[in-house]
Amino acid sequence: QIMKIYISGAITDPTTGKPRADFASAFNSAATYLKSLGHEPVNPADPSLASKANGMQWVDYIARDVKLVSECDGIYFLAGWMPSDGAQIEKLVADHLGKRVFYPHCPPEDVKQPAPKATDTKK
Repeated sequence: QIMKIYISGAITDPTTGKPRADFASAFNSAATYLKSLGHEPVNPADPSLASKANGMQWVDYIARDVKLVSECDGIYFLAGWMPSDGAQIEKLVADHLGKRVFYPHCPPEDVKQPAPKATDTKK
């Protein structure tokens, strides 16, 4: 079944407190991957979401992202997500709301490639 999946990961570099130079490409790659599986990614690095975020503080982003997580069927954590305070909050919310949780080593199923039926036989 097709799922709406929120992408979570570290955006801020803990050593500088500023956004990581490559964070958008990691989120965009994950969005492309989830789309290739037939799912609907929700990418917090998407410019259409960021354009609404001018002048927002960290807590404003978290409030927005918690709402986005609540509207999704699952959450996909990028590699290196654990040191991120925001990703930790998103994980807590996802777990509390019973969302499906995915990781690069444990991705969602590919809904574009239907599973073979038990009645299918090789000829």
